[in-house]
Amino acid sequence: MLIEVPSSYVVVTGTSDGNGVPRYEFSDVYGDGGPILEALGEMYCQGLYGTGSVGQVRDMVFAMSRVAEKLGYELVIPVATQAKVEKEAEFDLEQLPDGAVF
Repeated sequence: MLIEVPSSYVVVTGTSDGNGVPRYEFSDVYGDGGPILEALGEMYCQGLYGTGSVGQVRDMVFAMSRVAEKLGYELVIPVATQAKVEKEAEFDLEQLPDGAVF
């Protein structure tokens, strides 16, 4: 996934295999990401993973979308990543007991 500034300059690329926290690669201008990386970490923990879910890809998308929105950047989600997010959401819905809210 990519977070881009309005001029289409890539700021950060996030990757996750669903087996651990996401990895982020920042453009040279941003170094190690500093405050952006910190904000991504905070937003990731606010996703469902922070409550015990295994949906790390979904939570990476959540974190990146919240940070991109806050900074006024554009988030580009690859088709394959969006498919993983939808699959995780469907799985989570199937696990809920009757009457539960997701």
